[in-house]
Amino acid sequence: GLAIIAIVLIVRIIMLPFMLSQSKNGHLMRKKMSIVKPEMTKIQEKIKSANTQEEKMAANQEMIEKYKAYGMNPMKTMLGCLPLLVQMPVLYGLYVSLKWPSSGGLTDHAHSLWFNLTHPDIWITVIAGILYIIQPLINLENMPKEQRSMGYMMTIISPIFIIYISITSASALGLYWTINAAFLIVQMFFSNKYYSKLATGEAIQLDNKIQNSKSNKTVAKNI
Repeated sequence: GLAIIAIVLIVRIIMLPFMLSQSKNGHLMRKKMSIVKPEMTKIQEKIKSANTQEEKMAANQEMIEKYKAYGMNPMKTMLGCLPLLVQMPVLYGLYVSLKWPSSGGLTDHAHSLWFNLTHPDIWITVIAGILYIIQPLINLENMPKEQRSMGYMMTIISPIFIIYISITSASALGLYWTINAAFLIVQMFFSNKYYSKLATGEAIQLDNKIQNSKSNKTVAKNI
C-alpha cells in the first residue's frame, strides 16, 4: 500500500512543473482572450473571407503576431493528454505486477488498512468514484461557458470509468486512482486560486495597454 502511494506521489511530483505551467497558461489564455476576442474575431473573419491563399496566409500571420504581442501561446494549452501518457507505463506495470505477481511481492504483503490489495474493495471504489466527481468540478468555474458542457461530461464519464475499473480489478488500482485524484484536487484548488488572480492582473494590464494604444492612435489622427 505504501509503495503504491509512493509511486503516485513520485509521478505527480515529476509532473508538477508541467501541470502548473499548463494551469498558468490556461488561466492566462482564458483571461486574455476575453479582452482580445473582438480583435481575434475580426481576423478570423478575414481568414474566412479570404479569396486567395496569399490573403489567408497574411491573415493567419496577423493572428500569430497578435498572439505574440499579447503574450499568448495556444499550443501550451493543447497538451492535456501528456499526463495520462506519462502515467500509462506506471499503470501497466502495476497491472502486470497484479496479474503475474512474483513471490515475496504484493501477494505476500497484500493487506493495507482494512482491505486486501489483490482483491476488489467496495469502499476504495466508492472513494475513488467520489474523488473523480469532485476533480473536474473544481475546474468548471474556470472554464469558458462554451467548454463547460465537456466539463460536465467528464464528471459523468470519469467516475463511471474509474468505478468500473476499480470494482472489477484488484483494489491496488483503486488505491492508485484514489491517491492520484486526491493529489490532483489539492493541486488544482491551490493552482486555480493563485493563477486566476495572476491572470486577472495580467488581463487588466493588457486591457490598459490596448486602450492606451487606441487612445494614442486617435490622438495621432486628430493632429
